[in-house]
Amino acid sequence: MSWGMAGVSRADDQLVMPPDLLDSMSAEDAYWLAVEVNSAAAEYDVPVRLCWELIRAESSFHHINPATGEVIRNSCNAIGICQIIPDGMAIKKKYDIRDRRENIRCMAELMAFALHERGYSVERALGWYNTGQSCENDYARLVARRYRRWAKQDGVKSI
Repeated sequence: MSWGMAGVSRADDQLVMPPDLLDSMSAEDAYWLAVEVNSAAAEYDVPVRLCWELIRAESSFHHINPATGEVIRNSCNAIGICQIIPDGMAIKKKYDIRDRRENIRCMAELMAFALHERGYSVERALGWYNTGQSCENDYARLVARRYRRWAKQDGVKSI
């Protein structure tokens, strides 16, 4: 992946990002978002394509509401690009979820907890992320299906 930007190293060519990300932001913004998502996925050992598909489902890759310039919130008070519920996640005390990078790291840590510590399937982990309960729901099945399809297209093993 070549961005035509000074300072981009060969290692950056390995960043995983959705093919349609550039439809919603500039190349520079997409690059920095890709750095944040890839770093968080690697730090918490969560498949990067799964992180991207969760972000797609939660916010369509947006952290800031373009109309207001404020960090996005939904009707349940979930905040940011990964739609973290501040009162619903004990882990939140470690993160400033209004900061995009921290919001992404919080999501990756929550998914790592569900997948690795609780041993949930991808669908159950996504259901837990979405509802706070260990369950499979339409949201979880959709995100998991998109993740697995993308991994298969790229020839990458999915979990």
